[in-house]
Amino acid sequence: MISTNKYKSKYRIMEWINIEEKLPLENKRQQSEDVLVYNGMSEMQVGYTLEGFWQDYYGGRNIEKVTHWKPLPEAPK
Repeated sequence: MISTNKYKSKYRIMEWINIEEKLPLENKRQQSEDVLVYNGMSEMQVGYTLEGFWQDYYGGRNIEKVTHWKPLPEAPK
């Protein structure tokens, strides 16, 4: 098992953001950028908000019971 402690100083590890504290910013079309979402039942997926509702990135379906989110990491260079 790899310890993440030695990577924290070298790589920026994003913390989960509680949806009660902050939501992703929505653009003029009322849609946020893609983020990683967690539903509180050990399930993570890529999604976004649209007019305040969580949507699945792959099918545009509503995502139920989202509790936390975090920005996606940058693509490798």
